Amino acid sequence: MIVTFYFFLSWTFIGLFLFNRIHQHASVKEVTLLFLLSCLINTHTYVGLFDTFKWMKTTTETELFIAVLIFKNIFVPLLISCFTLLIYRSPRPKKILFYLLFSLIIVSLDLINVFHGLYFFKSSV
Repeated sequence: MIVTFYFFLSWTFIGLFLFNRIHQHASVKEVTLLFLLSCLINTHTYVGLFDTFKWMKTTTETELFIAVLIFKNIFVPLLISCFTLLIYRSPRPKKILFYLLFSLIIVSLDLINVFHGLYFFKSSV
């Protein structure tokens, strides 16, 4: 169920990203660079949280692990890239609204992931 959810959302963002944002705001090279940089930064962030600091633990179930991979390697970089382009071209009052919307989306998706058991945060005790 959760794999289908992230697969659908990722394809939706790819469609929005390619057909709306590229033609209006940036060239294909700029968008590709933005997406690759967000993939690089996001991957290193998750490697730090999961492996280095061991603050989070991922699931060992195959289906849920595929959902984790889709989420962290496709969905989040697309979301970051879309919001970066939106924030870059918006006037100042809308930028604040986009920051709040992006934060709300990320926190709610994190709660969904923890609820479905994709990963959990380790306690210090």
